[in-house]
Amino acid sequence: MAERADAARNRQAILAAAERLIIERGPDAVTMDEIALAAGVGKGTLFRRFGDRSGLIHELLDQYRDEVTNQVDTACAAAADPVHRLLACLGVLFDESRRLRPLIAALEAQSAPGACCRPGDGRHGLLAELITQANPARAGSADFLAHALLAAMRAELVRHVTEDLGTPIEQVRADLLALARASVISETVATT
Repeated sequence: MAERADAARNRQAILAAAERLIIERGPDAVTMDEIALAAGVGKGTLFRRFGDRSGLIHELLDQYRDEVTNQVDTACAAAADPVHRLLACLGVLFDESRRLRPLIAALEAQSAPGACCRPGDGRHGLLAELITQANPARAGSADFLAHALLAAMRAELVRHVTEDLGTPIEQVRADLLALARASVISETVATT
């Protein structure tokens, strides 16, 4: 069933208002009431359409899914070998998480503990697959390594390292890629 024209307009108005307010003021400084007011809709319309704040943030990020997927596909296709495909993919994901950081921070703040470890995150599956292709000896730890690399890109961690510690964002990106390369290429992991 096609979405009614007025419902589609309301949906777009809500998404545009939410994105603008979150980017301007940060995820913690914006209420659902303010989003509804800025979109020119009632709060009930907002909640009926998106369920809750988390549903709204998911929908905001879904708008970028195809764009990010295309960028990842293009970067991977241009890579010469499996290690470079992994690094290219990770670089695109880092760059996009940086660009969309206010929205991602809002989603992370709304997520239940352990939500990052649930199945369904396409980024995790893709990274695990690329890790296995880059080094089949790492197949048994690809799931963990994919989670670890994604955890290193969490919005609050990147904010802390860049803003609180003063590390340039370019250095954080380079360190993430170096971590990925070392984790995947290394045949053995030292244990103590």
